[in-house]
Amino acid sequence: MNFDDIRPYNNDELQGVLKKIIRDKWLIDGIRTTMMPHSSKSLKSLINFYIRMYLRIRFLGIKTTDDFKRKISLGVVVKDLIKNTTSNITYTGLDYLDPEKRYVFISNHRDIVLDPALLVHVLSKNGFKIPYIAFGDNLILKDIVGDLIRINSGFIVKRNLTIREQVKESKRLSEFINSILDANNSIWVAQREGRAKDGIDTTNPAVIKMVYLAQRKKMSLTEFIRKLSVVPVSISYEFDPTDELKGWTLYRKRTYGNHIKRRFEDLIHITRGMKGFKGNVNLSFSRPLEGEFNTVKEVAEAIDTKIQTGYKLWTTNYIAYDTFTKSEKYSNRYNKVEAQKFLKRYKRLPEYVRNIILESYANPVMSFEKQIR
Repeated sequence: MNFDDIRPYNNDELQGVLKKIIRDKWLIDGIRTTMMPHSSKSLKSLINFYIRMYLRIRFLGIKTTDDFKRKISLGVVVKDLIKNTTSNITYTGLDYLDPEKRYVFISNHRDIVLDPALLVHVLSKNGFKIPYIAFGDNLILKDIVGDLIRINSGFIVKRNLTIREQVKESKRLSEFINSILDANNSIWVAQREGRAKDGIDTTNPAVIKMVYLAQRKKMSLTEFIRKLSVVPVSISYEFDPTDELKGWTLYRKRTYGNHIKRRFEDLIHITRGMKGFKGNVNLSFSRPLEGEFNTVKEVAEAIDTKIQTGYKLWTTNYIAYDTFTKSEKYSNRYNKVEAQKFLKRYKRLPEYVRNIILESYANPVMSFEKQIR
């Protein structure tokens, strides 16, 4: 099958993409706005010129896509993001894994860009190969966004297709993913299409079904899961920079039955997620899935158990739980100053939106409680 429209870029295509990045006005304007949001209109052209010059200099030593990922994406963008917006990055469970082997990492999904970016950061830091990353085509707001995704080992998952087109595309995507794995490369996919805006991390069985599609006539589901080496990953943020945005989205859905996305809404969420303070962040890697599986639903439930019990619960989760449930069940996990400081974040919000946000922070505690019963 031909995968040219969904696969990551290769080294032969690199220089052409770098030139497009430097020339793209929308991207350069975005970098300037992010770095210097209050720059005067009279200086915009000059600042854009210097940004282009800076990029040309940074790109001089970039010969391969791996160079770009390690020197630019991880070495500059993610490094600065971690330094400026997190207190600490911790992780557990990597001792279960072998850097020489390939895995299918399936994580909970809280942030559009940060989830895979931080996973790649931790894996790369510990000698693992950079995995291929699945991105939905709904995130490709401009062609240049698709270029940036595909230059960073991203592959495209096409959505909003007719049923007939979806069946055909699912088969092709499954073939592509299996070709990646057969070449001893790892991949990352989110446990479901949309982010868990309500804080309840559950796996859509369709994710497993899609990967299995190309192999279902060749081996049993149990054999396939063992071959895949599925590693559930829990990503826990102390603070969610997009919690207010998610709160309003859920409020509209619950009140009016739906939420109509504004133009560039995903970009707003991406920017807020990257620039906003996240506090402590933890990644918990589980052992690869084992056991017998008769259905993809059973696989999804096994992933849920690993993710929900591996989730690092912060004081923010316990404070939200006690506040939302009007109890003092976890009052020994925080003090009054911490509670007042956290709740002050939402002081100006309407009570109904504030409660939705608190519920989203409380739900990981509730999920953990259900799993250990």
